[in-house]
This record gives sequence, C-alpha cells and structure tokens, in this order.
Amino acid sequence: MKKIFLLALVMVLSLFVFSQEHLMRFADVRGDVVVFTYEGDIWKGSIRGGEAYRITSDKGEERYAKISPDGKWIAFTAEYDGGVDVYLMPISGGEPKRLTYHLSADLVLGWTPDSENVLFRTRREYPMRGEQIYTVSINGGNEKKLPVDRGGLASISPDGKYIAYCRLSGENATWKRHEGGDAQEIWMGSLETKDYQVIAPWRGIDNYPMWWKNGIYFLSDREKGTMNIFRYDVQTKEVKAITHFDDFDIKYPSLGDGKIIFNYKEKLYILNLDNETIVPLTIKVVSDRVKVREDYVDPAENTGAFGLSPDGKTFLLESRGEILLIPAEKEKGLPKNLTNTSGIREKNPAFSPDGKWIAFISDKTGEEEIYLI
Repeated sequence: MKKIFLLALVMVLSLFVFSQEHLMRFADVRGDVVVFTYEGDIWKGSIRGGEAYRITSDKGEERYAKISPDGKWIAFTAEYDGGVDVYLMPISGGEPKRLTYHLSADLVLGWTPDSENVLFRTRREYPMRGEQIYTVSINGGNEKKLPVDRGGLASISPDGKYIAYCRLSGENATWKRHEGGDAQEIWMGSLETKDYQVIAPWRGIDNYPMWWKNGIYFLSDREKGTMNIFRYDVQTKEVKAITHFDDFDIKYPSLGDGKIIFNYKEKLYILNLDNETIVPLTIKVVSDRVKVREDYVDPAENTGAFGLSPDGKTFLLESRGEILLIPAEKEKGLPKNLTNTSGIREKNPAFSPDGKWIAFISDKTGEEEIYLI
C-alpha cells in the first residue's frame, strides 16, 4: 500500500512539474495582465500567477508582445503570412490584424502613449547592421519613420515629445562586459528639435530604455559586470541602481503601469517601481508539448556542408547534424547515415584524397573535435 501511495505521489508531482514551465521570454505587463512567448506562441496570464493560456498558435514564431497603454490591444511580431511583420489583436485574443507589409523584419518595441500607434524597429535602409524606428497606426496605413538617424530599442516619453533609444542593436550578443565602439549606449532627446545626446555615459553596455514618469529605467553592466536595472532621473541626471544581481544577467525587461517584468535565470520576475520590491511570477503553462514530440522531417530542408568523393561516385552531405553518404546516381542505391547519433551534431564532412577516409567534426564530448571513419 505504501509503495502504491508513493508511486501515485510521484505521478502527481510529475504532472505538476510539467505544468510549471520555465524559459518564458519576451514578456510584458499591464495592470493585472501578463503576456509572454513560450513554445514560439504568445500566452496570456495574470501577475497573481496561476494558469496561463495560449492566444496564438501559428507554425511560425510570435514574439515581442506589447500591451497598449489603454489595455485594449496586444501588438506583436509574427510570421503568419511568411514575412516577419507587426500584428494586432484584442487583449482578449482573437484573429490577428496585419499592420506592416515590408520584406524586412519588423520587430515590435512598444506603443505611443495614446495607444493609437505601435512602435517598431526595422532594417529597411541599413540591411547589414543599423535599424530605424517607425510607428504604424492601429488602423493600418503607411508607416511613419521617427526623426532618428538609426535606432533599435526605444521608449517614448509619457507626453509623447521625447524618445530614449539605443543607436546600436547588440542586446542579443552573447559576449559579456563588452566595451568600446560597439557597446550599446542610450540616447535621449526631443522628437521636434532632435537634440539627441547620450545619457548616463558608461564605457560598457546600456540598453533597454524604459520611460516611466520622470525616470528612464534601463539595463547596464556598470556595477557588477552583470546586466542590472538602473534608473536615470531626467531632471537631476542622477543614476541609481535598482537591482543588484551579481551572477546572471537580467534579460528582456519590459515596463507597464509602474512594473517591470524581466527574465532572471530561467524564470520571470516582476519589479514594483513604487517600493522597488521584486517577486517571482509563478505561472503554470499547461501544454500538449507537441513541439518536442518525435516527428519525421524532410532532411532536404536542413542541409549543410557537402563534398564529392575522389572517384565522383558518391558525395557526402551534412543534414540535421548527421553525415550522409549518397550515391551520385540515384539508381546506384540509397543514402546511408554514417553517424546516426541523435543529440550529437556532426558537420563539415570531407573525403581523404585517396577516398579511404572521411573526416568530420563532432561535439559528442561537449567540445568540437575531428573524427575519422
């Protein structure tokens, strides 16, 4: 009887663990509502925790959801029609409305204070590195470029007259404590007079400006070498550290109604700006986990390096982390998987000059090393 009870307890706890998901990203908060991306879809929940539910389900990825200041709309970036564009849906969910139609990716940043326009960034003029900041009306129509020469992450002041922004877009780079010309910094100025200047100068990284009342909150590594939240007072120009994490970076912060929601480690946290307290967000995400189920896929869509044998009769092809040996003539036989190692990536195969050996790179030990077969 005791064994049966323990087994039942383990089964119940397992179900609970699978509903306590982590790695929820690109979150936003407004009032009682929280939205975030998980499994490539947008989910909606409450700051009080509990169960969240999925409000998008396209095969592509939906991300960067931002709730309008009036709480009526959710703007987000999605791939419904093949491009990467700005979409809009009611806060309660429903059919998304497409707002942009450009070939370049349009990444949602937020809203104008009147909830009439969505703020987004795009690389329509500088395809390689630089971005520009645009707005588009919730009613559709032509986009309007803001009078900033180049800009990525950005936030509009509560009165709609000023902007705080990063000229460079390197927030997703994996290097730490970077300094120099490519380090992000925050600029601020009037949209009318265009008197943009760097605020809170620092030789390292400052990014994710978020305007609230008379302060601009932002991420910086200026104190502990990790990305923490700071506040810049627009009137006194004083910079104050708000969080003090010294092990992992804060990532993807977003501000709404006096709260900042952010990723720390693998979970979401909410910072209340009134009393500067931080609480973890306990959200249950119940999913059928269809995206982690085993499935048959077409390897032709995910190929990499290749090479012809010295005699020209076979060739090597890298596909989905495996090395395939394929006859040059289809009638001479079927492809052969030479590695067949799920969970390990093999790449860059090459024949030896005499055709007796095949060299390739594998990470099966945790490091990339050269192997022969």
